[in-house]
Amino acid sequence: MKLNLRDFIDGADDEQIGRQKKEQDAVRIDTAIKAALEELADYEPRRAAFMALLSRLRACTGLLKPAPRHGTPGWVGPVFLINRLKNLAIRQSHWIRSCESWQPREDNLRPMFRSLAHHLLAY
Repeated sequence: MKLNLRDFIDGADDEQIGRQKKEQDAVRIDTAIKAALEELADYEPRRAAFMALLSRLRACTGLLKPAPRHGTPGWVGPVFLINRLKNLAIRQSHWIRSCESWQPREDNLRPMFRSLAHHLLAY
């Protein structure tokens, strides 16, 4: 007979484990943001553009918060998005609109990012 350790954990411990995972995921997301800011440190307009993108997404969506999706850890989606936002910030001189005027129409990560990129870069 194989023991299942989950049988010995009560519901309160499950909640504590869930909180710890969310906290760890939030640390990974913050670390990705700090790494992007360090990469953009030598060019202030790009850094400012990245900060504006972060601010806009935080104001309009919950995509930068830890949230497990499709069996992946909660940090995967936000870190994917942070890296893509950094790429958009690097191309800020090509923006034809401000990120502040963008309105999300999707609730899904990739379509929402495509919408943002299209808003910033396409005529």
